[in-house]
Amino acid sequence: MIHKNVFYFLISLVLITLLSIMFYYYSTSKKKNNPIYKEDTTLKTIDAIKRQNQNFIENITYTSEDLKGNKYEIKSESGYFDKKNDDIIFMTNVRAKILLKNNTTIYITSNKAKYNNKTSDTYFSENINISYIDHKIICNELNFMFTKNLMSLKENIIYQSNYESFFADVMTMDLVTKEIKIFMNDKSNKVKFMKNNGYN
Repeated sequence: MIHKNVFYFLISLVLITLLSIMFYYYSTSKKKNNPIYKEDTTLKTIDAIKRQNQNFIENITYTSEDLKGNKYEIKSESGYFDKKNDDIIFMTNVRAKILLKNNTTIYITSNKAKYNNKTSDTYFSENINISYIDHKIICNELNFMFTKNLMSLKENIIYQSNYESFFADVMTMDLVTKEIKIFMNDKSNKVKFMKNNGYN
């Protein structure tokens, strides 16, 4: 009688173990196949970047003013400091504002920027848009030299105002004298100007 009880007990134990294993594999498989249980790889990637780079920061704002009274403000959603130079910060989703002494304001947006928090000099790149008064400019590169009150624009420059448009390779703007120089990389090509009746 005792042997039978031991035999039934062992069979029951084996069945319970098998059922537990089957339930475990079933629930794991369900999680993998169900979109609800899938990991958010984007968040995981961002978290990994944050863990790898201890200099990662969010919601950045810097302001500065030169001796002539011109003010500069730059903001970005996120960024990180250069490991070799603490003065340099690489920014993403950037918005900048230059308020000149004569109350003219220049607005700049770009996907990326390299900012020097000591000099305020900024190199903008990717999807750059510049606007001031009735002027609009897009380009591939913008080097804003705050220490020299100079802006240098390069590559695929498209300028528009209420009166004219032009296409050029290089454009420099002195923020003090308002002097503008426009030219092409290939001297045999000329800057193309067009008259406007309004924005295209």
